[in-house]
Amino acid sequence: MKERRRLLDDILFDHSFSVDGNEELCHATGYEVLFCGTWWNEYADSNGDIHYGN
Repeated sequence: MKERRRLLDDILFDHSFSVDGNEELCHATGYEVLFCGTWWNEYADSNGDIHYGN
């Protein structure tokens, strides 16, 4: 399935993810991506890796 990405009107709050075995507050990128019919917010961690969550 082809993914779709769109810019949000408002930047979301940061979200916590597990990064390298530790919990880290990741910054919202301002984009959301469509995977299998559901829009997921995009976040970047301190390593520059991307995570998705709602």
